[in-house]
Parts: sequence; C-alpha cells; structure tokens
Amino acid sequence: MDVAAQYERIVDVFQAIPLDGTISVLTGRNGSGKSLIRSQLGGRTRKDHDGKCVVHTSMALRTGTHSNMGGLGCMVRDVDWNPTSYETLKSIQTAIRSIRGNYLSLDEIEIGCARETVMGIVKWLNKNLRKGIKDSLGCLVITHSEYVVENLDYDQFFNLDGFETAEEWISREVKPTNLDELEKDSRELFGFVTKNAKKK
Repeated sequence: MDVAAQYERIVDVFQAIPLDGTISVLTGRNGSGKSLIRSQLGGRTRKDHDGKCVVHTSMALRTGTHSNMGGLGCMVRDVDWNPTSYETLKSIQTAIRSIRGNYLSLDEIEIGCARETVMGIVKWLNKNLRKGIKDSLGCLVITHSEYVVENLDYDQFFNLDGFETAEEWISREVKPTNLDELEKDSRELFGFVTKNAKKK
C-alpha cells in the first residue's frame, strides 16, 4: 500500500461525504480507513453544524471498555444471551432512535449475520431508515457486503480502494487477502495518519 496515497483518498472521501440529510454508502477493503472516517465525522458535524454529533453503531462501540461511561459502559455492549445478529439489529435500531437531528453512522451492518439476516436488515432499513433520519444530517452506512450495496436504498456511493461506482466495486475481481500485508499496511497507515494528525 502507498500509505500517502491512501491517506489522501481517505481525506478526499471524508470531505466528500455530504451532511445534508441523505444516505451514503462507504466500502473498502479491511484496513483501508473506513472506521477512521466514521470516527472523525464528529469533528465535521461539530464544526459545520453547531455542535451536532455522530450517533453510531460499530464493533468499537459494542466491544469497547468505555471507561468514560463508568458502570454504564456495559449498556452498549452485546449481551451473552442474544445471538450476534440480533445484537447487530438492536444496535442499529437504538442508534436510529437516538439520532435527534445529529448524523448517523451504521458501521458494518452485516456483522455476525447470515446472508438471510442481512437481507432482512436491508429490508428493514429500506422501510425505516429514511423516516428515522428525517430532519437529521443524514446517514453513512459502512459495509463489506455486495448484497447491501446492491439492495439498500441510498443516495451516494464511496469506496476507499479506487472504485468510482457501486457497479465497479460489485463486479471487481475478488482475491484472497495477504494477511501479512494486511497487518503491515494497517500498521503503516495508522502510523502515517497519527504522524500527520500531530502536524496539524
């Protein structure tokens, strides 16, 4: 990976995501910067929209320690007695109910789900998401699922691997990830991002 070029792509996509009440989809290989974009969108909403925040659902939220919340940190964690797929749906529904005019980010809505469940979640979102984000800054759906990209009702498509359209990404040649390169590239990209953030 050319980390400098990937950093520029991340910045370009980050700045291009509209905060105008519409629904965007973001795709990209593992370690390409999707969750980084999600975590930084709050800076844009606070700066450009009078302190608005990003309400999100993500594995970081569902598995983190959340020491800043004290004992309440356990309230956003998955419970032992529900399947991961149900917890995924529950976290999506909770985030939508909590938006209150802010921006919504649904990070990897297919986590822990069989394809049949992904189909059900997409069907539920197509029925409820636009109504749920009414009078808000909009929504970003982050996904690895071709099914989601093909079937979700959304307005904009973004990709961190250089694909310009959803059709290009869906029909790409899928190759196995080199896991050693994934570790190396992720570490180098994180270091590059951290170094450049400190400069600013």
